[in-house]
Amino acid sequence: MHRGALLWDEALKSSAKPYSHSSMSQKMRISIGNWVKLLSIWQYSIPFLINLSASIAFPPSL
Repeated sequence: MHRGALLWDEALKSSAKPYSHSSMSQKMRISIGNWVKLLSIWQYSIPFLINLSASIAFPPSL
């Protein structure tokens, strides 16, 4: 987990930063790109996505 956090910090430092004069669509694209990077770097991304999909597919009955 620590290694993933270090890789994520390094990726954020090297990625493009949204500027104040950027359009909303550019800011959204950068934000979505950062989330994709985070999920690809995070060492538990595949099990997390499987678990999230199962949680959505089979919501708990109250």
